[in-house]
Amino acid sequence: MTEKDELHIPGYNPETSEPPSEFNADDVHNELLTDPKYAVYTHEMQINRIIEVLEELSKRVVTLEDKLLNLDLDVRFSKTPKIDGPPEPPETYGT
Repeated sequence: MTEKDELHIPGYNPETSEPPSEFNADDVHNELLTDPKYAVYTHEMQINRIIEVLEELSKRVVTLEDKLLNLDLDVRFSKTPKIDGPPEPPETYGT
């Protein structure tokens, strides 16, 4: 920045200006929370994100329930024929 540029910045006086202080995000956030519009917006965004996560989790739980139900049905009611009685010996048994 040149001296000419410094002279055209509204409210800037190089003789009285101080270097920028250390930035602290928590202080800025707490200061902004005193504004009701900012506080409502921030909390609304947090609530919306929580809702999105809960919806995703519930979809996953439903998918798992469906898979477990299908597994249970496949195991209990498999399509392989049941054999009543003792097992049959192989054809080559004893030869």
